[in-house]
Amino acid sequence: MEPLASVPNSNCRIASYVVIVDLTRCGFANLRLIVSFEASFDGVKQSWESAGLPVDGHWFGDDYHSLEIATYRKGGQNHRVDARLTIGKDGGSSLIINYVVGEIRRTVERRRNLTKIEAFLDDLEAVCSVVCLGHTDVPIDRFKPIIGLPLLEFNMPNAHFDEIRGIRLVKLKANDEQDSVALDMQVKGELHVYAQTTYNSNLGSDLASKSLSRLIALKDRSISEIQTENEKQA
Repeated sequence: MEPLASVPNSNCRIASYVVIVDLTRCGFANLRLIVSFEASFDGVKQSWESAGLPVDGHWFGDDYHSLEIATYRKGGQNHRVDARLTIGKDGGSSLIINYVVGEIRRTVERRRNLTKIEAFLDDLEAVCSVVCLGHTDVPIDRFKPIIGLPLLEFNMPNAHFDEIRGIRLVKLKANDEQDSVALDMQVKGELHVYAQTTYNSNLGSDLASKSLSRLIALKDRSISEIQTENEKQA
């Protein structure tokens, strides 16, 4: 994957449609939402079917239904969105939504499915737990991490290794990990950035945009763009 030449700041436009996000302009190559919520089996089933979403299988047990929501172009790049719903008889359900950039040979706009997934999310009245993950690669000569890499100091004498090229930053809440960012410096001049955050929210079609906003904030707190001499003098 080619590193992004420039990663915009947090003011980038996140969504034109509620569940369409422009990952390219916001500096991410992929986004994954893992949404867990408590709702009755019949209620989830009814909301899914009322939205007109396809049923791939049988409605019993811990059933799951996968579909490709949409493929679209944003920021000059192809995006693909797919989702997987798992419904438990005990009332525990989960919805996983994946956004990926640049892995589509052709794009077919599926706006109807976008409207349907929005209707499904807005119809369910429940509080959910959201885990969102995002990844991007940036050029190390344009961005610097919050801690200088590589590190050269080891706590063990005669260490076999030469450098420490990666770190993981963690924000705790009541001894649980709320936010984390892993930074991995590559020999070929890229810095891999993996961001993850966990939060509670009401179910709704704005989950993707809220999650991306949180990941952008984490990225901006862990790496910063290096100004060129011309930019410093401007």
